Amino acid sequence: MPAQDNINIVRNLFDAINNHQLDRATALIDDNAEWIDVATGDTFRGPRGFRQLSQSWWEAFPDNTIEITNLFADEESVCVEYIGRGTFTGPLRWPSIQAQPTGRKLAIPFCDVYRIEHSKIVSAREYHDTATMMGQLGVPFGLRRAA
Repeated sequence: MPAQDNINIVRNLFDAINNHQLDRATALIDDNAEWIDVATGDTFRGPRGFRQLSQSWWEAFPDNTIEITNLFADEESVCVEYIGRGTFTGPLRWPSIQAQPTGRKLAIPFCDVYRIEHSKIVSAREYHDTATMMGQLGVPFGLRRAA
């Protein structure tokens, strides 16, 4: 696919996330997609896994927003840098991190690398600094791995 088409897919994904339009967002995810949070090692698969990841994020940060700061692509991949913001008012329930809300604000940079085939996201690698994130949230840092 042309690079501009891939950029549009990722922009549409982020717009859907910002507007809490989960069905619209999951329609962009391939059934066999693999979404890896590199910092935690958590892996989510397909639209169902993406839905789980998004819902847990929205539960912890109901006012979350994503601001794209840099975006570039080629015919197969997209790299996007962005700032994730929100207020920690609900429980955080990721496979590797469990934390209770502190009411503190979060503003942390992320970088995602997507592979796109046939107009669908087939893989994502999400990079962020978990120690900084937990510090901003006032949560002791230490990943609790799911058994």
